[in-house]
Amino acid sequence: MQINDVIKAISPCDMEQPYIFISYSAKDQERVWRDVLKFQQMGYNVWLDEKNLDKTKDSWKEDALLAIEDMYCMLVVFYVSKSSLVSEACYRELSK
Repeated sequence: MQINDVIKAISPCDMEQPYIFISYSAKDQERVWRDVLKFQQMGYNVWLDEKNLDKTKDSWKEDALLAIEDMYCMLVVFYVSKSSLVSEACYRELSK
């Protein structure tokens, strides 16, 4: 499956149900998106920036941090890579 097909197949997170927050570097998106699709196919509700953030808004980075603090966020999965370890956004998410 091509990566564009993978992201199309991923559903937005239902923010009214318990969910898993995914923190990763955009440079690792191909691996992460494939995993997220598998998680969803197994029945997990997964929060993914590409599906849950409006990146046209100035507050999108803060909105991601709010999703981590939300009462329905049950787990944060942090993808460790060279890129994520030097990403400011990933650092902020991991610090939450």
